[in-house]
Amino acid sequence: MNRGRQRRTRPGVSGGHSAMTAVIALSLLLVLGGCDTTPPPRLSLADAQQILRVELPWEYLYTLDPASEPTHLGAFPLALLYSGLVALDQHNTPRLADAASLRVSDDGLTYTFTLRAGLRFSDGTPITAADVAYSLDRAIGPCHDPTDPTQPGADAPRSDPPLSQLFASIKDAAAYSAEGCGQDGRPVAAAYGQRGPVIESLIGDSLRPMDATTLAIELAHPDAGLLVALAHPVASIVERAVFARYGDAWTSHLADNGGQGTSGMYAVKSWRQVLDTEAGLVLTRQAHYSGTAPRLREVDIAYFRDESHAVLGYEHGSADLVLRAQPSDTLMFQSQPGRHQTPLPEVFTLALSPKYPPLDDLRLRQALALALDRTRLGLANVSPAAELLPATIPGVAAQSAIAGGASGSNAGDAAHALELWLGYVHNLCGGAADQCAAVPLVERTCNVHPMSASVAQAIGSVWQAALPGLRIRYIDDTPNCFFAGEVGGCFRPGVTAHTLAADVPDAQALLAPFAVAQENAPYCVLDPQVRDWLRQAAVSGDPAARARLQEQAQRRVLDSAVVLPVYRPELVWLARLTVAEFPAPAWYWFSPDAWAAIHLVRH
Repeated sequence: MNRGRQRRTRPGVSGGHSAMTAVIALSLLLVLGGCDTTPPPRLSLADAQQILRVELPWEYLYTLDPASEPTHLGAFPLALLYSGLVALDQHNTPRLADAASLRVSDDGLTYTFTLRAGLRFSDGTPITAADVAYSLDRAIGPCHDPTDPTQPGADAPRSDPPLSQLFASIKDAAAYSAEGCGQDGRPVAAAYGQRGPVIESLIGDSLRPMDATTLAIELAHPDAGLLVALAHPVASIVERAVFARYGDAWTSHLADNGGQGTSGMYAVKSWRQVLDTEAGLVLTRQAHYSGTAPRLREVDIAYFRDESHAVLGYEHGSADLVLRAQPSDTLMFQSQPGRHQTPLPEVFTLALSPKYPPLDDLRLRQALALALDRTRLGLANVSPAAELLPATIPGVAAQSAIAGGASGSNAGDAAHALELWLGYVHNLCGGAADQCAAVPLVERTCNVHPMSASVAQAIGSVWQAALPGLRIRYIDDTPNCFFAGEVGGCFRPGVTAHTLAADVPDAQALLAPFAVAQENAPYCVLDPQVRDWLRQAAVSGDPAARARLQEQAQRRVLDSAVVLPVYRPELVWLARLTVAEFPAPAWYWFSPDAWAAIHLVRH
């Protein structure tokens, strides 16, 4: 017996040792298992419970019509409700969406899209090329938003460029957009602008449905940015039959017949323009959507007037997601669990107009540019920016033209700034800084609300710490901040913003102020080379060449120090741990690829 048991033991190892080894091995497994810090997988909620509760600022509760050019977070629900020929993926790269294929002519002037099979609106009506042409024509035309309500007179020209400028490369689009709009909702001769025959529509001209599934778009010149433009929510496909039935009130009927008029991931279940007390907009998964179905079956959007109400709802568990750009009550948002923020592609800049002495001296402007250490401004909910082209812009490999990068000035910048300043003082002020003219700096605090302190004051303090003896003359422009930002066609020396940057994912829009004629240039760019490069970029059909020209223009502008990028605002959001796969947004709206993956899990 003993010999038999010994034969079952490995040579040189006794049975007792084998038992001990097994005990030790088992103990190690238990110990190592106890040290595993990998969280267990979270279980998804049942489909019936996939209902996301969102809170948005009330100022964006004004339209569900993509052609009405919603801005900022107003575009958020529209990206869920509508689709288009093109969409941006998670990496902000344009991809075909409702288009199955695209053929571009050899001269780059004709884009022919073929629609995917089986496309339907939320009520089951087939989507045709005629619907796409109608939607683009309506977005470009003058009657979707012909006037600026802040201006006196019903026929006053818009004070800001419309988003329809995205499609300016489409043949006759610029002239069509500039027409007036009659009381019957049809284009009429504009009270301002060029004379000539009224363009009543682009359909059949530059927007040509070839058959039910084929649309040809003819351009006036090649445009490598067209696909990015077509990815914007303003280019969404709407149901023309619904608009024909209800006219301008068509968005009030989107919930009729179980949801109609929309083409994207969701349909409208209900829309009540109420505040704070209940969901203003309820979206439900669209049964006829042929793209990747979203995991969230419903999105309930409430609109809040004040941030305290939104945060209170988040604390009490009545909201899963709160979105806000630059919250005024910073501490309130910072103290919440699940707080995140990400820079937005909107660049706030400082104008150093050469028309305002002593800023007409290049050496002084460059000293101010190099002395601006953005990391010392002490501004909440912003990211330092030393470039006009954020890297999130599609097709842009943005590099700072200022040594030290986007984080601000480094030691080399500070030393160079001081050298330039001392040389300026010696040559122009007799060696005495107090004899130098004070640098004018406009305080437009309402334009940078809700900053806790004046941005102009913060910039001035950083400058004076770096440049001994520098005097600053602050100009209070708060009462007129929305109407007196420029004199003689140039921005006064103060903080402003590329307002289109946040709404248009295209570098050309950010650089547009530097592409106009000198007499109309808001930043008084005096270098015709900049305008020439940007004009070449606008008509380039090569995305790489276009980005290269834009980067050259940016570097030249920054070298002239007539405009200094200062910061980018940040989108701040509160998201519960139960919201899984929520991406860091690069825009105010989400790509369908990113949104489709979001879902709710057990906490």
